[in-house]
Amino acid sequence: MTRVSVVCTVHKESGRTNVAELRTILEHIQPEVIFLEVPPAAFKGYFENSQNLEAKAVRQYRQGHQVEIVPVDLPTPSGDFFANYEDLRRRVRQVSPTTVG
Repeated sequence: MTRVSVVCTVHKESGRTNVAELRTILEHIQPEVIFLEVPPAAFKGYFENSQNLEAKAVRQYRQGHQVEIVPVDLPTPSGDFFANYEDLRRRVRQVSPTTVG
């Protein structure tokens, strides 16, 4: 029987949400495959260089275990997408009434 474990995390450490705890979870469930939230095109650079919680824990776990890492995420939007989003937020703030309290 195939077992699927879903582990949800945040992208930065906070209290017990840290690399050591995630690594402990991985050691406990001993996955054969890890689906990592990163676009396939950015996987190599991200996985090798990221200091993000998940990447660090998975890199450490991988040092002592045979595990397949599979990137799963949508492609990162272009810089224009983020610039347009910030412009939209700025424009909404300009025309929005200020609330007190």
